[in-house]
Amino acid sequence: MPLVALTLALAAGIYAGSLLWGDGLLSCDVSLFLALHASSWPRLVLGSAAVLALPLLWRWPRGRRAGVVLYALLGVALYLARPASPCLPAGHIGTVAAAFGEQGRTVAVTGVIADWPEARANQIRYRVRVEAIHTRGQWQPAAGTLLLTAAPYPAFSYGDRVRAVGRLALPPVFKTFDYRAYLARQGIHAVMRAERVLPLEAELGSPFWHWLYGVRARASRVINLTLPEPYASLANGILLGIESSIPRDLYDDFNATGTSHIIVISGFNIAIVMGLFLAVLGPWLGRRRAAAVAIVGVALYVLLVGADAAVVRAGIMGGLYAAAMALRRQTQVLNTLCASALLMLVANPLTLWDLGFQLSFLATLGLILLVPLLQRPFRRALARYVPDSWQSPALSLLNEAVIVTLAAQVATTPLIVATFGRVSLVSLLTNALILPVQPLIMVGAGISTLAGFLYLPLGQLLALVPLIPLAWTVAMVEVTARWPGAGVEVPAAFMALARGYYPALALFLLWWYRWRPRGHRVRLPVALGPGRRVNIAARGGLLVGVLALVLWSGTRAPLVSARLSLYPGGHVMVRAPQVGDVLLPARGARGRFPNLPASQEPAIWILTHTDVTTLTALRLHLQASSPRAVFYPAYCVGGRPCPEAMRLFLTLLDREGIPRAALAPGQPLSLGPYLKVRYLPGAAASSPVHPLLLTYGATTVLLPADLPPALQATLRPDTAVEFLVD
Repeated sequence: MPLVALTLALAAGIYAGSLLWGDGLLSCDVSLFLALHASSWPRLVLGSAAVLALPLLWRWPRGRRAGVVLYALLGVALYLARPASPCLPAGHIGTVAAAFGEQGRTVAVTGVIADWPEARANQIRYRVRVEAIHTRGQWQPAAGTLLLTAAPYPAFSYGDRVRAVGRLALPPVFKTFDYRAYLARQGIHAVMRAERVLPLEAELGSPFWHWLYGVRARASRVINLTLPEPYASLANGILLGIESSIPRDLYDDFNATGTSHIIVISGFNIAIVMGLFLAVLGPWLGRRRAAAVAIVGVALYVLLVGADAAVVRAGIMGGLYAAAMALRRQTQVLNTLCASALLMLVANPLTLWDLGFQLSFLATLGLILLVPLLQRPFRRALARYVPDSWQSPALSLLNEAVIVTLAAQVATTPLIVATFGRVSLVSLLTNALILPVQPLIMVGAGISTLAGFLYLPLGQLLALVPLIPLAWTVAMVEVTARWPGAGVEVPAAFMALARGYYPALALFLLWWYRWRPRGHRVRLPVALGPGRRVNIAARGGLLVGVLALVLWSGTRAPLVSARLSLYPGGHVMVRAPQVGDVLLPARGARGRFPNLPASQEPAIWILTHTDVTTLTALRLHLQASSPRAVFYPAYCVGGRPCPEAMRLFLTLLDREGIPRAALAPGQPLSLGPYLKVRYLPGAAASSPVHPLLLTYGATTVLLPADLPPALQATLRPDTAVEFLVD
């Protein structure tokens, strides 16, 4: 029984279950579902049945059709047992949050931190297993998991029991991103932004997780002590999956160049870990024992780095490969990929909508099916122009630097375009420049970290090995991210065409491997079953389904986040990807300007106040905080009057060599692929306050916040006023 058919049937059943539940054909009005969702036993029984049925169907010669039907029904049942919006009991924290709505209400909760805290620049996010909630003047028992956002200090760790006071709310649903469904896939149905967090007890969690998180924390500290920034943060992401400390502008550069997979733990990392275990332990323990130790080591590494969908998929494939090697059995890569997907969907059917799972699955499928196809023209070119003795090394180098990356991009780019609305034209070149040094980073950082555990100076000495490739990676990413082809915005029409890409690609692959004339036909590089041949129609349906269902069942992911911050004095700073910082100075330019790191590019200034006091203060600020460019209302152009204060300000900009431009009312200004600003049309040119609309994606905010009442009265009621979120 081909695993491809079973996996596709299970995924189709899960998708059908989501339609049944989402369309209201089945709902919480049926008391059965309330009992079903209150316990984990139904999911455990269904998952066990799906796993135990595999060997039985595999050995049953006539079990193909029955197996497909069975797994489709199991998929429906698995989703109905764990939908994105389950039926929650009255004492669940999600039920309380649903009653409060997205606006929320201030309450107090007590619970235990149940996962690795996610630290960011100015906040920490905790997953808290709730025990009690204080509402309506009394404490009541509660259950469920809460996503708690708190100040970075004081910091807490896994296993700490805390009491938090803040606004409890239902996770919001944005125009471009269903944050509620995203958290539901992780079993979280409520969020809270804490005003204060108080410690109660410590070390209440599992000893295993205390030990594992302790190893992760210590390894991160060793990396921070042995490598300078930003290379330490990048090494933390590559080796430990801790991405929150990577500078935002550098992270945006990785996204713009299509190289963010480098800082996401995936199959590449698992392959290196597995290879190290087998290479080091194989000569000592033998093949079988080394493979068993490698499976345990990979499992611990997957848990250590966070066990998200991409790394779990890679870990399962690595474990199946090691198990097959220990049993002296040959592995079929496509079957191994589908087995990992099947196990993940059985464990959590909502994984089908996880973007990391979709991209990881498609990238691996692209390597399986497209690499042999892409190697043919390169092999022919090498045979014509390169001596025979150099052809094999040259093909190996091209395979690592170009062909593998190209195959993965052909498989994943349409999904990225349909999800994010942008594409990177420099991705292939940037990947070719940095991929060859990634094994050296992974191995070198791992060795220096282990050495730093034992003796820190030794770790600092060995850290020189990964430092050079880390510096090379950062330099290449930053350089190519500034090129015009990085992060190109794709029109909506092309985004719609991306849905038809995968069926077309599947038909092309069928023609290439099966339907070409007999003398030109190419054998499919992997089998779909143990010793059985699948007819052409079935194979075509499976490939079309596997490639198309992943995209059609997916949900839109968020735009790369932008942050709008209000600083003392009234200054507004917008930090957007591929743009940097955009500063809107306050009236009178009161207070100190926001401080930027010395390594960061100066901010762009956009003026919303042009009174004499503000312009005079800005002339003084130019000496200490020189902007990258200045945009201002359409003064002093086209014969319009030029007040003395504005004339002096513009003269100073010209003398300092600062680029400047006037924007007419209603004229849009695009800053990067998503950020746009325009002054409101109809405002009087003589007014000292110039309101503008700042748009990021589908979200718009009206600035500045101190619009005079007389000016507010002139604005239309439908002026889109909505707060920009992170």
